[in-house]
Parts: sequence; structure tokens; C-alpha cells
Amino acid sequence: MKKVGNKKVLRVNGKAFEVYDGLLTYLGLMFKSPKPIALVSKGRTDIHTFFVFHEIDVFWVKDNKVVKRVRTKPFRLYLGTEADYVLECPPGFLEAEEGEELSLTLTAKP
Repeated sequence: MKKVGNKKVLRVNGKAFEVYDGLLTYLGLMFKSPKPIALVSKGRTDIHTFFVFHEIDVFWVKDNKVVKRVRTKPFRLYLGTEADYVLECPPGFLEAEEGEELSLTLTAKP
């Protein structure tokens, strides 16, 4: 895998998600416009939407399968599950259901 600084892109079924790792995983989409991001997870990951002022779709992905999917509301806490990635995106950006297998490819950001 090539790296350009720390910028990476996770392609999920052909759609690009900017990868957030380390401290960025704690910020997610707080104070930001909705955009597709992939949070690298190391086990069970709960999320909150404090200071996320819009609905987003959240997908917990383990072994390339969607294990949980939620459409969130602002300023709430959501219990997660064990995952490799937590995908956050605008509503309807990624069409996938729980149990569905996804095509994942990690690349350097163009």
C-alpha cells in the first residue's frame, strides 16, 4: 500500500471514503458538513453525534460485511459493535444492508 502523508482512501463498492485513523477517529464528522469517512476501529466502537448537525448513515463493517447499520439523528449516543471500520456518510450515499458483503480496497489518496 502506498502512502501520501497519512492520507488514505477506502473504496467501498466503488465509493471513496477518506480514512480517519488515530486521534481523528474521535472527531469523525463533528462540526463538519456530511462527507464519506471511514473510521479505523480496533474492537467495539460506540459513536455519538454530538456537534454533528445533520443525519448521517453509519455502517459497522467487520470482515468486509455490514454487521450494523443506523441512520443517526444529531446529538445522540449509539451503541456499536465490534468492527474493522465504521463508515459515516450522508444519508443514501452507500446502499448496503446488514449482512451484506462489501468490496473494500484501501489506497493512497489521489
